[in-house]
Amino acid sequence: MQIRFGVAVGDSRRREADLCLVAIEVGIGRELGADRVIVGRFYGMRTSTNTGNFTQPVYRKIEDKDEAGKTRERYVEGTIEVLTRDRELTVGFEYEIVDVQDGSVVLGNSGTLRAAAHAIFTSAPVDGDVDDYCLIPPDMQKADPKRAEHVASDWGDRCGDWKLSDLIKRSRSQRSRGYESRYQDDWSLRGNARAVYLGDVPSEGELVRLAYCQVWEPLTRTLQELDGSEPRTVSGQRP
Repeated sequence: MQIRFGVAVGDSRRREADLCLVAIEVGIGRELGADRVIVGRFYGMRTSTNTGNFTQPVYRKIEDKDEAGKTRERYVEGTIEVLTRDRELTVGFEYEIVDVQDGSVVLGNSGTLRAAAHAIFTSAPVDGDVDDYCLIPPDMQKADPKRAEHVASDWGDRCGDWKLSDLIKRSRSQRSRGYESRYQDDWSLRGNARAVYLGDVPSEGELVRLAYCQVWEPLTRTLQELDGSEPRTVSGQRP
């Protein structure tokens, strides 16, 4: 079975445009020798962007002298204000598998695609050596491992895989320009997951592109369902 895919985007004059697209795709499908064509559309894109902040306790390593004049190393508690930005996007989809011989609809599906991103950045540059900062000092981590585990877990929930040192470095260079990503092909934005970026979130155009890419998952399931419901062909011929 050979299949061609065509898609329309938007709601304007929907019925008329859909019928026109079906006719065009059926005609092209016949010219290509396809058995069926897939005709569909994306519509109703909605986005929301929200900002927030939280105060993160941090510890900075310093060296000074004790009463005896000996150099000592200690950690001083402070805070960093972390700003956040969240962007969520949804877009509807629908498609139909159409037989090119008579134009009948064989099977179809519809649903909603989603993509979401989360960004972290600081309200001001952070001074000092990046390596002098930590979430939990070594002595506290050793004395109270459960607390250290809780702090690390809370940081991961809010900041993903980014380290405190990454956030501090970002605070000193191009804090409001673009974003930094650690994702190959932004895979984590798919399947309703949330990606964490440094600096800013991707634009609506980038998010909708990633949402569109997800349509192949339900489409593949539909084709598998169709393939499993039809009798097998003999010698490559249609029944």
